[in-house]
Amino acid sequence: MSQDQLAQDAIELHTAESEVELTNLVQQLLDEAKRQGATQAEASVGDSIAIEVSARSRNIENVSFEQNRAFHITVYVNKREGVAVTSDTSGDAIRDTVTQAISIANYTAEDPCNGLADQDRLATTFLDLDQNHPKQVDIDDLKTRALAADAATLDYDECIQPSYGADASMSATCSVRGNSHGFLRSARHTSYGISATAIAQSDAGMQSDYWYDQNCRSSLVQAPDEVGREAARRAKRRLDPQTIATGSYPVLYDAYIAPAFISELLAGISGGSLYRDETYLVDSLGQEVAAKSLTLREYPHLIGRMYSRNFDTDAVQTNEKTI
Repeated sequence: MSQDQLAQDAIELHTAESEVELTNLVQQLLDEAKRQGATQAEASVGDSIAIEVSARSRNIENVSFEQNRAFHITVYVNKREGVAVTSDTSGDAIRDTVTQAISIANYTAEDPCNGLADQDRLATTFLDLDQNHPKQVDIDDLKTRALAADAATLDYDECIQPSYGADASMSATCSVRGNSHGFLRSARHTSYGISATAIAQSDAGMQSDYWYDQNCRSSLVQAPDEVGREAARRAKRRLDPQTIATGSYPVLYDAYIAPAFISELLAGISGGSLYRDETYLVDSLGQEVAAKSLTLREYPHLIGRMYSRNFDTDAVQTNEKTI
């Protein structure tokens, strides 16, 4: 039996039964935390399965399979916080993991900001975000897609040189989050993707660029040859840059560059950075911190989008809002 067949036989995507199993284990962690004296507790698990095939210079280079499952338990003992992680779900392991978290909490200083979000802020409305579209694993199909993207990159133009190649991937994740306020919720997500990297060469030197596409539905992912050609096009257009006269010009940022500017702002206003005085926006509440023309709006409930969520990592309800 080939390695591909062995890997395919070993892959079992999440089912409703496995979702119930993970939910019960998270509840066991919370019950054990309460039994051991935690004032508050929150627990979560992410169980993920990922398969990736990479192609390079028109040949399959690698087929990888990864499966991860980790349970996180955070306990609060009179505003002292302790965190522990385990992948072992036996009764003894659950008890020992909670004991470890309690022990850590007992050796940390109290922090008035520690604890769960207020109960009235927790999510109670759960939309169907249409993010789970599992399909049977087909490694041959992933190989075909990776090879097609790689070939399209190399065939785009004679200036394109062999590079890092292309990848085709699929993954499935089952996640559960719960806390001692009574919140307990599970969700399943799938992801399918194609990526390609290209290197272009001219007398002036070499330039590289990439392109990729991802979606919850495999049928909505951009065609492999389109991804490959776009990676090559982006690499080629970097060649032989021109100088311009000194002056003031309007600037249109590439879609993959623009988020870097927003991420700096988000990092600056994050609660953790402000709490530790590690941001340039300390004591800036009520002050203007960006151009008046900038509007940042959050849309957490877009249907079928990979990163839409009904609640955040504190189990707080997400809502459409202007930041």
